[in-house]
Amino acid sequence: MIDNDELLEHAVVYGDYKGIPKQQVRDALASGVDVLMRLDVQGAATVRRLVPEAVLIYLSAPSEEELVARLKARKTDPPDQLQLRIATSRQECGV
Repeated sequence: MIDNDELLEHAVVYGDYKGIPKQQVRDALASGVDVLMRLDVQGAATVRRLVPEAVLIYLSAPSEEELVARLKARKTDPPDQLQLRIATSRQECGV
């Protein structure tokens, strides 16, 4: 999809490719509904550049301690990946 320019935005996030297919967005907009996308900060910056009138909402945990607790409770990331997620969150929040 990247090679065929089929993504509105894409990035490598924590080692995985993520992206939003253009056609899904076009179809939704053509049907008259609002489009909600769950994006990381990189993707949101791309969407902001492409669609300046887009409404972007940044959601975060109430505190870093709460974020760490939630990530640990998920039990989906090895310790090094968990540390990367925490460091990325600090950077994105300007901490």
